Amino acid sequence: MKYDPIKDRLGDLASRHPLLQRLLFGLLNLLFLRAWYVRREVRRLLGARPGDRPARVLDAGTGFGQYAYFVARTFPDAQVRAVDVKREYLERARAFVDQTPQADRVDWAIDDLTALQSEGPFDLILAVDVMEHIPDDEAVFEHFERVLRPGGHVIINTPSDQGGSDVQDEGDESFIGEHVREGYGRAELADKLRAAGLEPVRGLYTYGPYGAAAWRGLIKWPMQMLGATWASLLALPFYYAAALPLGLLLNATDVKRDNARGTGLFMVARRPPTHESRNAGPVGPYPHRVFISPLWRLDLHALCPPNTGTICRLRTAAHEVPRSPRRRLASPISSLRFCHETGGSPARTPTLRSSDHVLLTPTPASP
Repeated sequence: MKYDPIKDRLGDLASRHPLLQRLLFGLLNLLFLRAWYVRREVRRLLGARPGDRPARVLDAGTGFGQYAYFVARTFPDAQVRAVDVKREYLERARAFVDQTPQADRVDWAIDDLTALQSEGPFDLILAVDVMEHIPDDEAVFEHFERVLRPGGHVIINTPSDQGGSDVQDEGDESFIGEHVREGYGRAELADKLRAAGLEPVRGLYTYGPYGAAAWRGLIKWPMQMLGATWASLLALPFYYAAALPLGLLLNATDVKRDNARGTGLFMVARRPPTHESRNAGPVGPYPHRVFISPLWRLDLHALCPPNTGTICRLRTAAHEVPRSPRRRLASPISSLRFCHETGGSPARTPTLRSSDHVLLTPTPASP
């Protein structure tokens, strides 16, 4: 089913009065199990920060804006930047928050996560039920790494590949038609984060047997009712009066359990503190040469100074293959991430992709 039209209409109804908006936020935090995990982790991470400076938080794909509002209200020293690609979402969220004491601590902007323009550094990034909507997830993770402060964290909540989006069998369609992928495996998501330079800290399966049952009773069936007819909105208060106690008990049980499997995936990653020498933008170019194997040579022009341990991004790269009858490199190579180090032996790899890390040994540029 198409979930966004229902969500859009609910958001429009709630935006008509601040009390309705508060009610919507309260229901989202109560009914959606993901909010239980996200709010707990935000309290854990921001609550443990030293108070020497305000925390900067990026709400990446803010939607209704409930998490931006939660952070600003719970942590008075936090500054939140809430971004989304949908202008109407931002306008409704801003109209509500502007009427609260948190108005001056949340700024709103249209921003595409695959070409992120928001400037860091941020201490925390929230990406709650966002990544399943974005085909180019690797680009998003690279931008997260770029704008995170060393030691900063990113919280990702997304469907898993174990029945996420209500896909149980091969050939099933996602319950939410706007999803571009059914979900992630825990190892798959961790590998993508590592490839972007982020270090997975915690990975939990959510919506185990208890949480999945709560989701069906508290979310799926009511959404199907609204999808069939909006007249069912009048019946929902009576429905929730009966279903809510059991649903909340199931949610609470899921949070306390260590789920071996689950239809949701909750992951926390951080930018390692040792990366303080990384550069958020180009300050070059500086020429380097790397020998991939005796038969391969790449002349690379790095957009960063040649400091030991620096990880940079190539905007352009040229290559030459002096003696290789069997292999070819795609040309041009774009957005190649590489690790600049001194000493050691050159990396040996038959192909290069945008996520590969290769060891560079600097030499004078060719004339």
